[in-house]
Amino acid sequence: MKANQLFTLALAGLLSAGTLVSCRDAGRDGVRSENERLRDADQNTDTAITRQGVRDHTNVDTEWEEFRTTSEQKLKENESRLDNFREKMEKSDEKLRNKYNKTVTTLEERNKEMRKKLDEYKKEGGMKWEEFKEEFNRDMDELGKAIQDLFKDNK
Repeated sequence: MKANQLFTLALAGLLSAGTLVSCRDAGRDGVRSENERLRDADQNTDTAITRQGVRDHTNVDTEWEEFRTTSEQKLKENESRLDNFREKMEKSDEKLRNKYNKTVTTLEERNKEMRKKLDEYKKEGGMKWEEFKEEFNRDMDELGKAIQDLFKDNK
């Protein structure tokens, strides 16, 4: 009987050891596959970030070109309006010409400064682009209003 109990105990020990070893290996496989899954997720994230960066850069390029075209058009309109005003002033009396000459010259200089800012801007993404765009638009609006006020004052 003791042999039978010893045999049962040995069999139970072997089964337990086999179960523990297989669980440990399964745990390693689980950890290994989890690590591989995380590594794949990191690679996918890096790829997505790279693609997003390319997309963002493309959007900034497109937005910049549209902004530049629109701004150049506004600058040309300002030049044209100031040239027309100057021509009208040449036909008026000297007192009126003297009154508006300095103002027109100042506005022409501001328009040239705006063109220089636009020409010298180096494309940058993110906050620098947004800051430039906001400041430039604000300055352009102020210049446009000043030119418009010049025409109102002259009427």
